[in-house]
Order: sequence, then structure tokens, then C-alpha cells
Amino acid sequence: MDPPPPIPPDLGLQPATAASEPPATPPPATPPPARQPLSGLPLSGQPPLAGASARDAAPARPDRRDDDPIVRAATDNVRRHLSALSASEIVQLVLYPEPLVAWAKGAGVDDSQVANLFRRHRRYTRLRALLATRLGVPILVLDHLIDAAPAVPAAKRPAAYAAVLAGAGLANWRQPAPIDWTTPPYPPHRDGTNPLERLAMAVLPGAAASMPPSRVIGYAMWPETLAAFAARAQRFTLDQLLTTLSGLRRSDSIEVALARRLRITHRTLDAFIRSAKRDPYATEFAPEPDAETGWAGSADAATHG
Repeated sequence: MDPPPPIPPDLGLQPATAASEPPATPPPATPPPARQPLSGLPLSGQPPLAGASARDAAPARPDRRDDDPIVRAATDNVRRHLSALSASEIVQLVLYPEPLVAWAKGAGVDDSQVANLFRRHRRYTRLRALLATRLGVPILVLDHLIDAAPAVPAAKRPAAYAAVLAGAGLANWRQPAPIDWTTPPYPPHRDGTNPLERLAMAVLPGAAASMPPSRVIGYAMWPETLAAFAARAQRFTLDQLLTTLSGLRRSDSIEVALARRLRITHRTLDAFIRSAKRDPYATEFAPEPDAETGWAGSADAATHG
């Protein structure tokens, strides 16, 4: 007897009928929804997108103002300690918004040479000449800023220091004569009158509104650094402090401690963190608006822009 034929695989086919039914008519296609703008805002006469986030509907952050209390505190503190700031910090303020490392790269100078220059490990005469030319001052002025000893920060003196010395008849003790910048060589001390120091002080009030919050608060706290403040608090790390100041992840406990250190209210600090820093290049190089069109730039650019 022959074996039975193998069972064919089940392909999921429906059995054929004598009268095959015609295929079902597909439903009509649904027209695509109207295109919405990328910002999530509805087009004219259309309802908003159901998935629009709260960020799209939130009002724009206010710009940081020059008269912000923290900006004023930073400016006043730098003015008080101008002769005690490092030479590299003074130069970076004068170069702002161009970073010192960006200048070094454009000048074809290695970063390590710039660092060693301000550490006074080597003189680097050619590098000093390049930097003095960029800063627009005689090389002797830059030499004085780098080589002269900075002053002791006033914040590191006792509060009654001046009064005690004055009461002992030593008010003018170790008070050097003013530096005459027209007659080099200059004495080996800093008193805050170096032309580069005065340039840095002239830049800071207008530049602070475009600086990162951590840099502005660092100026307001100096000579204590943000790292030293975080270590002294022993409740948060420097990374957590910087993240709070950036606004990415806010922390009430960190902000309360920082506001207490700056002697301001938490509300003032909150407004500073929420404010939008300006674009330093747009602030500095923005063209005057055209009188007829109101556009920033020429009338031709306003017509074809």
C-alpha cells in the first residue's frame, strides 16, 4: 500500500468558493491635516496643535539689564579689587567678547605659551609684542601688568584695618606714589591705574549683561571662587552649582545659600538666572535702524531681506 501524500503547509489561504466575492472597496483616504508652523503656533484661523508644549506658549525671557543688582555688585567688587585681579583676567576682560584662547589660535600661538606667559615662567618677548599690539597698548604697559606684583585683595584684610592703622599714625604706611605712565620704567607694583586695568573696568559694566551667570556671580564673589564656595557649603558640588546657575536644573537650597552669600534676596537671584543674556556681538556691532523703514541696516537690505 502506498504511503499517504505529505500534508502541504498552511499558507493561511482562504478556501475557494464557487462564487468568489468581489474585493472590498477600500475606505476613502483621510486628507492630511493642515501644516502647522515649526514653532507650534497655529496658522491664522486654525486651532493650536494638541501636542504643543508649554514652552511654546511661555512668554519670552526678559533680557538682562545693566542695572541688575548682581551686575552692579560684580562691577563694584571688581572695581574694589582691580589691582588684585590676575593679569590674565584683566586681559580677558579687555579682549571680551573674544576669548584669550581664540586670539591665541588666530595668532598662531600655542595655549601653553600663553599660560606660561602669565605665570611668568618665561618672558616670550615675541608673544608679548603680539598681545600688546592686539590690546592696543605699548609693550611696557603689558609688561607692567604681567610682571608687577598684584595687590592684596581688600576682602582679605580685617574690616577695621584702615581705621587701626590711621589711629596708630600709619595711615600713609606703604602708600606708594602714584605711577606716572608717561615716564617708564614703571615701579613693580599695581595700583589699579594701569591703562589695561582701566580698560577692563570700562568694558565690564556693559559686557556683564552678555556674560554667563556663573562668570558674573564669580566677579561678585571674588576673591572667593565658586569652587571654594561649594566646598565650604558642603551640601552641593561645583557641578550642581553651575547647573543651577545655567538654569538647566534649578535647586532652591543652592539658590538660597548663594543668595545669602551675595546678600541679596532669593527673588533677585531667581530673576537674574531667568533673564536672557544678550548677544555680545549683536550689542556691539548692531547697525543703526533705517529712518524710513525701521529695519536695522540699509534700505536696500530692508527691501530685499
